[in-house]
Amino acid sequence: MLRLISDFSPTISQIWLSESICHSSLEKIIKSEIETFEKDISDNQFKLFLLYFLLLDIDLKYVEAYIKKIMNNIRIPVLKYAIFIKLNYYLIFKGGENKKLKDLLSKSIQEAQLNLDSKSDIGEIQRQIQKKRLMARKKIIV
Repeated sequence: MLRLISDFSPTISQIWLSESICHSSLEKIIKSEIETFEKDISDNQFKLFLLYFLLLDIDLKYVEAYIKKIMNNIRIPVLKYAIFIKLNYYLIFKGGENKKLKDLLSKSIQEAQLNLDSKSDIGEIQRQIQKKRLMARKKIIV
């Protein structure tokens, strides 16, 4: 139970922050803070995780620009897991009918899964993503 709580704590913190203060008028402030914290990535990974996804929660147009930064800059295992969860969330609930976004998120989920476990089977990861895309499609239809 403790492991479950510790694995989901970063995701819960980020969602709470996003729901509390997320607004498009904060974009410049968030970008400025990201630039500041990127100067010392190793000591600011949790802050960067929160800010990167806060920016993406405001508008997914930043996903392409920030996804590589997120994958490269975050090295703490529990935060890698939280990245995997957030990307799946975006694919299922935010992808909509945007094929380019869905493809980018699918590729990023594969990369995030491999970052978590380099022994993962790519074929199995792709099958899981296809299931999620179908679930998202059914959600849109209903």
